[in-house]
Amino acid sequence: PNMHGVRIGLPRFPFKKHHFNKGQYYLKDDVDTYINIAKEFSENKGSIVANYPHLIQVQYSNEHELLFPKVRICEPNNAAELFMEAKSMHELSLKCPKLTLRYSFEQLGKYKRTDWSFQREWRYLLMISPMGLKESNPPTFEKQQELIRRYEDPNAAAPYQRFFLELDDEAVKKMEIILGPRMNEAEKIYVKSLLKDHGLENNWRDSALRIR
Repeated sequence: PNMHGVRIGLPRFPFKKHHFNKGQYYLKDDVDTYINIAKEFSENKGSIVANYPHLIQVQYSNEHELLFPKVRICEPNNAAELFMEAKSMHELSLKCPKLTLRYSFEQLGKYKRTDWSFQREWRYLLMISPMGLKESNPPTFEKQQELIRRYEDPNAAAPYQRFFLELDDEAVKKMEIILGPRMNEAEKIYVKSLLKDHGLENNWRDSALRIR
């Protein structure tokens, strides 16, 4: 409060990397990823593509189509209902050979109203499917139906309320602490002592702001 805190700076991707081999957890290739797939697999709450998170610069707009992007593309309008009612893909193709149903979440979280443009915000984006790795593999038509049912259910709970990535030890060593311009000497001593306890005694500097 009142500029008595600190600003913490870290590298752009300060997260711990994990390596997994082809064949582990249904992976088709070797991967190096910030996602702890082993933990994700054991929890079996949701699925995350290994190339996440993405770091994006938030765009500011008042266009309704950008603020509330269309995520479902379907033809006919009841494509989701037809898909979930079908007994098999073969039956579905006979009933509606030109059915189109797909979901695109790539535009979510990228735009905010221009009222917020002063924030100059950047975000890490994670897309988490509401089906665990164990639950969704091996893939079947019935599992695809269940996934669509969860997409379509407005009351379905999100797989995670919060999702945390682990910090990399080397990135933490590069942490830069800027002391708030209104911090008093006692507060500065406390911060410097805390940093020293963690081997980061040289990782701080005073704010360049001069505020009375």
